[in-house]
Parts: sequence; structure tokens; C-alpha cells
Amino acid sequence: MFNKKRVMSALQKYVYILLAILLTGYFFVIGDALLMVCVASVFIALLLLPVYNLFKKWGLHDILASLFSVLLSGVFIVSVVFFIGWQVVSLSQNLTDLESDATQKINEYTGWIDSQLPFSEEERKEWINENISTAIKSGSDVLVNVMTATGTFLFYLLLIPVLTFLILIYKSRIKKAILMLFKDSHDQAENLLSRMNSMSMRYLTGVMTVVAILAVINFIGFWAIGLEYALLFGVIAGLLNIIPYVGVLIGSALPVLYALLTMDHWGYAVGVLGICIFSQTLESNLITPKITGSSVQLNPLAAFLSLLIGGMIWGIVGMVLAILIAGVLKAIFDTIPGLKPIGYLMGDNDNS
Repeated sequence: MFNKKRVMSALQKYVYILLAILLTGYFFVIGDALLMVCVASVFIALLLLPVYNLFKKWGLHDILASLFSVLLSGVFIVSVVFFIGWQVVSLSQNLTDLESDATQKINEYTGWIDSQLPFSEEERKEWINENISTAIKSGSDVLVNVMTATGTFLFYLLLIPVLTFLILIYKSRIKKAILMLFKDSHDQAENLLSRMNSMSMRYLTGVMTVVAILAVINFIGFWAIGLEYALLFGVIAGLLNIIPYVGVLIGSALPVLYALLTMDHWGYAVGVLGICIFSQTLESNLITPKITGSSVQLNPLAAFLSLLIGGMIWGIVGMVLAILIAGVLKAIFDTIPGLKPIGYLMGDNDNS
């Protein structure tokens, strides 16, 4: 029998859930860079918790333990950035020295492509001449935008260690304040916070471990083939693996392209590609399942949609944070009875 009240109640619940999702998405959009910095700072603070707890175990005060944790992570990040920057500068100088050889190889490859396509060399040159001015103008616009945004980017970048430091100091107060909001369901809220904290730490430490392992595997493979800047390309491929799907493609394309342009035979590029495929296969089927497991418990559809939404809102940084944010949201959905269907839809097994 048709129950009008039950249908209206279900419809009202659906509208409330839809409004909550839309308002949350809108909040992320209007928050823009500042909200992104806050979210990144929270996750970095979670990643630094083991270091913070170690300093506390040694008898340091909260402030000193937080300060040393942030400084230690800062030294590590600056060292990695300095190494990559130094290697990139050296690489660019090397490419300048090899410009004539690279041009010759490009001509060889384009000549082979021309022989396979129904376009003459004159038609190709005409197309290039027609589009070169547009490309130059687009490049100039991008450069202006990058220069304009540099100051803002550096400002927000400097906020991250400050916010991380403060979050570590006031983490207990923040937790108590959240629990105070849910006095009627204190135990449930505490269990949810504990679950989110555990999941985030497992995922973050797992990702960092996977990055390190991939960097070593790629470096050894590239070095064995004889690729210059093997360590640089290995580190970049490992770091880009943080960005699911997209990062893998970019991290593999860079060393393959460099091998095509600088090495004597195209077979070296095939070898580099083989190493990238081997490392990614190893990562997908053995390393990641063993280390991170199903920390966030998201199915591929939910993960892919999270990446798209994260990229639309916060760009590359949004894609890096998307999986973890989606995992946190899933933990919340699984806990709230009215949102459990959404949590189930995002899950990777029937128990999610």
C-alpha cells in the first residue's frame, strides 16, 4: 500500500543530504587556496604525529616538540626541492648543449611520422606557421599568470608550517572542541575521530613509503640502462605517483622523452618505458596493497570522481588531497545512519 508520509520523509531526507553535499562543495570552492592550505596543514600535522610523539617521549614541551617536528619536515622538504631544482638546472643546461642533436632527432622522428601520415611536409610547415603565433601568445599569457600568482602562492606556502605548528600544539583542544559539539553521541564521535585519525596516518605514511620505494626502483632501472639524471627522474616519478592515474603518466613520459632526445637509439626509450611499466605494475599489484592496503576503502569509481572534483576545485593540490578527503568523508558517511548508503556506494567491498 502506498504510504504518502513515508515517501515524503524519504524525499525530505534526500533533499537535506543533497543540500548538505552542495553546500559543502560550495564551501570548498569559495574557501579556495586558504581552505586548501588548512586541509593540507591538518594532514601534514597527522603525518608528523609520530615524530611529535617521539619528541614528547624524550621529555620535550609541547611547543618544542611541535617546533622541532615542523623544522625537521621543513629541512627534508627543502632538501628535496633543492636537489630537484639543482638537477633541473643542470638538465636544462645539458639540453641546451645538446640542442643540435635533439633537433636532429626531432627531425628524424617527424620525418618518420610524415611518411606514415597523408600530410606533406609543406602542409605540416604551413600548419605550424599558422598556429605558432597563437602558441606564443598563449605561452606569454600563462607566464604572466604564473608571475602574478607567485607572490600569493608563496604567501600560502609559508602559512602551511605555521598552521601545522599550531595544530600540533592545540590538537587536544581541537579534539575536545569537536567532541563537545556532539555531547549526545560522544562515544560515537570519539570513535569516528579515532577512525579518521588512524586511517589518515596509515594512508599518509603508506604513500610516503611507496614514493620512496618507487624512486629507488626507478633509479636503479634508469641507472642500469645508462640514462643520465637517473636519480632525478626516479625521484620525480616517485613523487608524481602521489597523483593517482595522471601522475603515473607524466612520471613515465618525462624519462622516455629524454631518452628519445638524448640517447643513440630509440631502443633505450623502450627500455625506460619498460622499467616504468614494471615499477607501476609492481606498485599496483604488490607494493601499494601490502603497504597502504585498503586504507581509505574507496572503489575506483569513487576515487576517480574524487580526483576530478579535487582537480576542478584546487588543481594539482586538490588531486593530491582528493583521495584522502574522500576517505575521511566516507568514514563520516559510514557513521551517520542517514548517510550510510552514500558510504556504501563509495566503498570497495560489501562490508564498507
